[in-house]
Parts: sequence; C-alpha cells; structure tokens
Amino acid sequence: MLAVERHDKILKLVREKGSVEVNELGSLLNVSLVTIRRDLDRLASEGLIVRTHGGAIRNDLSRVNPEPPYDEKKKLNIEEKQRIGRVAAEMVEDGETIILDSGSTTFEMVKPLQSKSDLTIVTNDLIIAKELSSFPSLNVIMVGGVIRNGIFSSWGTYAEEMLQNINADKTFLAADAVDLKRGILNATPTEVPVKRLMIEAGRKVILLADHSKFFKTALAKVCGLEEISRIVTDSGLSQEIVQSLKAQGIDLTIA
Repeated sequence: MLAVERHDKILKLVREKGSVEVNELGSLLNVSLVTIRRDLDRLASEGLIVRTHGGAIRNDLSRVNPEPPYDEKKKLNIEEKQRIGRVAAEMVEDGETIILDSGSTTFEMVKPLQSKSDLTIVTNDLIIAKELSSFPSLNVIMVGGVIRNGIFSSWGTYAEEMLQNINADKTFLAADAVDLKRGILNATPTEVPVKRLMIEAGRKVILLADHSKFFKTALAKVCGLEEISRIVTDSGLSQEIVQSLKAQGIDLTIA
C-alpha cells in the first residue's frame, strides 16, 4: 500500500472515530508501528490531525478545544458508548437510587434501564430525564438549575442545593477527559461543583468514558482517580493505559 493510500485511510478513520491508536492502525493497515508513527507525524505536520501519546485525534477534538454541542458529541464513538451504557446498566440493581450525570455516554444507559423495576434515577440531563420518564417502572428526579444552551444539563446554586440532599447507591459519572495523573477533567468549570456533589452523594462512583477521553485534556479538574470506584470503558483503550490504571488500583471494566 502506498503512503498516500495509508494517509487517506488514516484520515477517514480519524474523522469517523474521533481518535486512533498506533497499534490499532498497524494491525488494520498491516504495516510496522514505526511506519504508522511516521504517517501520523506527517499528517500532524500538515495540520490534518493532532498527535497524542500513542495515537492521534481529530482537529476539532484537540486538547484545548471547548466542549462540542450535545448533538455532535452524541455521534462520536457511538458503538463504544452503546456498549459502555449496556454494561453500566447491568451494574444497577432493582430498587436502587442512582445518579446519572449529563453526557452522551450516560445517555446510552437509558434503554437498558427500562427493564429495571422500582428504580429511582436522579439526573441533571434534560434529554436523559425526558427519555426515562416514558418508562412507568422508573422514578425520575430532575435536578433543577440553570440550563446550559446546546448541552441540556443543569448547573448552579439550585442544582447544588438539591444534590446536597440526595443519597444514592451509585453515581454514574461522565467526563470530558481523563488524565492518568490529574484525574477526571471537565471543559466547563461551572459544572464542576455539581459533579463534585454527585460524587459525594453516591456510595459507589462509576466513571463511563470511551477510549478517546484518555487522549484529551480539559480545563477544570473534577476529582482524582482515587475517588472513582470503577471505570467502564471500551476495548479501544491501549494496554499501556490499562496497565497504568490497574497499577493505580483502579477497577476497570472493558465493554
């Protein structure tokens, strides 16, 4: 395969998935990892992608970009998010009270949760609340507050006051980025207090994050990895990151 053909295939994958890894590309294109790294460096030098440790991401998902709109985020890595959502929903027992953070990955728990009974779900996500409210076996509590335009999540003083009075069996947390040293990161600092209270309210805190979140960073720290009970991610996560998480004592579920 010519270099130009590889470059076209790599660009197509990056655009479709949002992120790629060196090992993944080496297997798909049947070339050495050295060649893949050289290809990625070339594409990055031309401004077509952004290089990351172990791979590359799309330009519009670069490390310093702001949070994309909800509809745009929902399309990224959709198959991985659906698997993560199904696996996370299996961790929920009938009769529990759970918190669902706003996010396109936590949204994928909605359909699997409809088979549960006597479940109370607290969420600050308008889209999630709307979908869940159509299931008569579920009790839905919408966290009030200021609604973010284009994101459809609530935040602010009213949301914080409400969450201070919530006790949950499990909190399912979303993230804009995961840093192996700094922890869980969020693009919007004003959302952090709400996320912090969600963490404090749950006896167990389960992070839902597809592999692309580990190739990015974001402005505001939410919490350290030591505050997370378990991370549910997908098989696209590199073994290097998997081993690093396990070395830190993080329980990991691969969907």
